[in-house]
Amino acid sequence: MTESRLQKCIVTVYCVLMMFVLGASDALRGVFLPVFRDSFSLSQSQSSAIIMCSYIGNLLFLCIGGRLVDRISRKKFMYGVMLLWMGALTAYLLTANYYALLVFMIFSLGASTMLSTTVNLLTPLVYAAPAFFVNFFNFLQGAGISTAQNVGGRFASSLSAWKGANLILLACGCVGLVLLWFVKLPQPKPDAGSAGGYGAVIRNPACKYLFLLCGFYCITEHGLQNWLVTYGSDYLGYTVPKLPGICPFSSAASWQGGCCSPPWCRNAALCAACGCSWLPPGCCTFPACCWSAGACCCCAARDWRSPFSGPPSCC
Repeated sequence: MTESRLQKCIVTVYCVLMMFVLGASDALRGVFLPVFRDSFSLSQSQSSAIIMCSYIGNLLFLCIGGRLVDRISRKKFMYGVMLLWMGALTAYLLTANYYALLVFMIFSLGASTMLSTTVNLLTPLVYAAPAFFVNFFNFLQGAGISTAQNVGGRFASSLSAWKGANLILLACGCVGLVLLWFVKLPQPKPDAGSAGGYGAVIRNPACKYLFLLCGFYCITEHGLQNWLVTYGSDYLGYTVPKLPGICPFSSAASWQGGCCSPPWCRNAALCAACGCSWLPPGCCTFPACCWSAGACCCCAARDWRSPFSGPPSCC
């Protein structure tokens, strides 16, 4: 086996492991949300603050990390972000406090999102068929989410289970650090990130539609699912171990609908989202309307290619 082929195998193993583990890490906050509410005697607004802090972490890490990833050694950058993520997991093992949870949620979810985004950014630089591998790694991330929801959720009964889950993630992170040591990543060009900056991105006519589409999408994907889990536990009498059986359908539908379905099916899925606003739980109305608004933003973007047109990239 040649050195380049060996390097590509190591990179693939690293990406497969980390995308799966990062997906599981992201899902745990929702799986254990009822446990946090019961253990810390939280109100609904205090429970929602946990999710809010995770998105604050996403914003901070993507804004700051997005500027650093093209300016320093990518290997050092990924090491730094991994250590921050693993440090937050270690803090979960050593603390049992609501306010500490809020602070470390910023670092764990922010670093997790930055790592998965970096993997997607590096994929075109490593593989000859980047579109397939981007979809494949995102599918593995969805598989990690489903595993954490369906398997880990069955044991989500106490803070001890929360710490045990984070201990498993921490062990996987240590394996990822060892793999990263042997990985050779392409280095950023000296002038990378200096052409135009944020101003050039914002001036792009498609930018406003992407902002709205991605913003409405996040409200729907995470807000609707988290509220449905809360509704099921509070008003339908579902226990925490039974709730995870519902959640994996979202990840499976995301992969099937995004990669394998014909364009008309994906458009129909957006139209079906509009009908979610008629569901009995009032908490579904706002996220479903946001999904509908995101679909309208997508249809309004005439100056960039619609993601619902043409063959899927992984086929």
